[in-house]
Amino acid sequence: MDPLFQLAEEVERAMNGGRSNECLSIAITALVAAAKLAAVRHQAESEKLQWLLHDNLTAMQAAWIEWKHGAGADSAMEWIENTLDGPDLIPDEDEPNSQNAQVWFDANCSQALKRQQEA
Repeated sequence: MDPLFQLAEEVERAMNGGRSNECLSIAITALVAAAKLAAVRHQAESEKLQWLLHDNLTAMQAAWIEWKHGAGADSAMEWIENTLDGPDLIPDEDEPNSQNAQVWFDANCSQALKRQQEA
């Protein structure tokens, strides 16, 4: 269970259980500190994701520039391959749909994943 949620429940129990003001104050202070820590962690993770997205878009832009103004499509694909290979994101040959780009995309895009979670 989420520690922040547990702290909130503890504050609620303290309020309903007739605990002393000192106990309530300690519980509320701990809850506020935990909420601030959670917000800082969330911000740090959000920034990491923003930079990752930025780097991936920049690699796609570099690949496009390479294709149009550089050594062509094969060299452009090296940008894409390096971007995927670093974090081990190249699909295995035996994965479902790995031989058809459109079917792969349709099965793995964010909308498809959201539908799977909802089901």
